[in-house]
Amino acid sequence: PAGPQDGPEELQAVYTAAGPAYFAIKTLEDLAEVLGSIPLLYQPGTQWRYSSAVDIQALMVERLSGKPFEVYLQEAIFAPLGMADTGHYVPEDQQYRLTEIYTPSDDGKLVPHPNAWHTEHVVDPQTLKQGGSGLASTIDDYALFAQMLLNEGSLEGVEILQPETVRLMATDHLPADIGDQHFLPMNGKVGFGIDFAVRYGPPESDGWPYGVVGEYFWSGAGGTSFWIDPENELFAIIMSQRFPFDGSILKDFRDAVYNKMHRQVVQSEG
Repeated sequence: PAGPQDGPEELQAVYTAAGPAYFAIKTLEDLAEVLGSIPLLYQPGTQWRYSSAVDIQALMVERLSGKPFEVYLQEAIFAPLGMADTGHYVPEDQQYRLTEIYTPSDDGKLVPHPNAWHTEHVVDPQTLKQGGSGLASTIDDYALFAQMLLNEGSLEGVEILQPETVRLMATDHLPADIGDQHFLPMNGKVGFGIDFAVRYGPPESDGWPYGVVGEYFWSGAGGTSFWIDPENELFAIIMSQRFPFDGSILKDFRDAVYNKMHRQVVQSEG
């Protein structure tokens, strides 16, 4: 880790010193050892911050299941759901299907991103299989995963999660007096469940992306986003291949989804 940019100067020095060890990590066990040697930026429960927490969850999966993380994912989720194009490695004969990531140039045009960080970990077999990043997939595969969540854990007779587990994951667990929430407020009135942002209040103005109370969602740095809307029994996925994440694209997409729904309701009532 390069260090918490808004943290105390002495803590930044600790993070910077741990950098070489962090980037040499090969296993989840190594990752936990490095993270365990670094002081916390704040006391648990007092703030929320995007972090390596999901990577530690991956290590927990390994210890609880007794299987490598990638094996568990394949056996317990991908294969049962029919997600044939999802994994930590894209075989050489399938790498032509990988999409390009674009970024704005100085003159405002979209150009291919100069760094290969978004593909290098899936075109060469990596020892470290992270929980918070590293998978390659397709819209069709992810739609299977999203439909399973919308169905509260099952798809076509295959149960991946129990309904009460999905509901627990989709519940805001942040304390009412939580302090800094990093970038969560950029999404409106949202909290955080178990690996999902959870909407607890409607948008306050037309400037916010439209959303429904009770929905849960997440977005990726490269322009990917999805949400599950139990009230309207829908899920939505957008993959725009743009870095950094462009919130205006997501807003337009969300507004279009719900405006279309509204027109359908009006027409049916008329």
